[in-house]
Amino acid sequence: MEFKVLGSRVLAEKLANNNITTSGICLASSETNVRRAKVICLPEGENVALDIRLGDKFIYEEHTAIDVKIQNKDYIIIDLQDILLILKEEK
Repeated sequence: MEFKVLGSRVLAEKLANNNITTSGICLASSETNVRRAKVICLPEGENVALDIRLGDKFIYEEHTAIDVKIQNKDYIIIDLQDILLILKEEK
């Protein structure tokens, strides 16, 4: 299935809430409203400056995203400005 997000929003797949990143950064307790997700679809257009790429994982506050379920998978739709942190994998 193909997706197209409108405006400055991102479609992302929800990830398990792990409070330690692969590089060893300890995030807030899993009891907080901080969540992780992986980018599935980005906005198109010249007017959108993107610091995030397809496949990037990021941190967001739960209340800033809209939960959606598509073909039994949990996704979120979130505005780019509500993404708090991009988790870059070390190469």
